[in-house]
Amino acid sequence: MTSESPYHRPDGRELRSSRTRARIFEAAIEEFRRVGFEAACVATVARAAGVSRPSFYFHFPTKDHILLELQWRMDTEISAAVAAIKDNSEALHSFVERLVTVEDELGNSELFRDVLQMWARPPAHLDLAVQHIAVVAEVARRFIDHERSGAHLAAPPERSALLFLSAVFGYLLGHGESRQQRAEDLHALVAMHLGEARPRPKPTRSHSQSRIKRGLRS
Repeated sequence: MTSESPYHRPDGRELRSSRTRARIFEAAIEEFRRVGFEAACVATVARAAGVSRPSFYFHFPTKDHILLELQWRMDTEISAAVAAIKDNSEALHSFVERLVTVEDELGNSELFRDVLQMWARPPAHLDLAVQHIAVVAEVARRFIDHERSGAHLAAPPERSALLFLSAVFGYLLGHGESRQQRAEDLHALVAMHLGEARPRPKPTRSHSQSRIKRGLRS
């Protein structure tokens, strides 16, 4: 029987494997920042992490799986933060603000777009048909709740959520404005899709480090 107990303590082999995987991930992210995802070389990443190429492929079958890991970290943090907000409108405004903040934390707009590209249109060779993307489900839930509260949406809530996410991802993939302008435009998208008279003021950016940022520190 596999234990999920919080009191479980990994043995030495598990700890070594976990630490090796973390080193590979951090080295890969630094290489993606330095030369870009497409130009990044597995051999260079493995050398920087102090592991062999077979060890890299044991932990990450392809370079794409590094981006999947980064996407998962983004998804986990953003969805948890949004889910904790009671008001639907405020939750969606927080969602777009956090996307902009994550881009800042990554420190590389191209890397951020690479992750979004995979989020929006996963590569054909990756079987992600059953992948549950928590933040997509959370956004859809907010549109459903918003309609149930008596708000009028231009399309059924699930469709409205899809159109909203397509607009958000499409904007971030195709525009390179300043951080302030991106945030203002994304808040305007929220207001437009929810039928608000005007965008709410931007939430104040937290100065505390997110799990994503802590996980990317070398």
